Amino acid sequence: MNLSCWEILGIEPTDDQEIIRNAYRKKLPEYHPESDPQGFQNLRQAYEQAKKGIQSEFRPVSALNDAPIQPLIETEQKQEQEPE
Repeated sequence: MNLSCWEILGIEPTDDQEIIRNAYRKKLPEYHPESDPQGFQNLRQAYEQAKKGIQSEFRPVSALNDAPIQPLIETEQKQEQEPE
């Protein structure tokens, strides 16, 4: 299942950082890092993407996915360092 960051946060797309932050805080109790690490990681990634306004690059973490997902920041840094 591929959910957008907005669906995970439970809000409509917005540039309002306060709305994004409040939605994240409201969802935090549902995804405790120790009892639901993947859910927490998805929520955190959705929050970061919503803050940046980059929902198209959001990829939820899945226990069914064998390949580890690199954080987008690391991926972007590697792309910037590679010569064209």
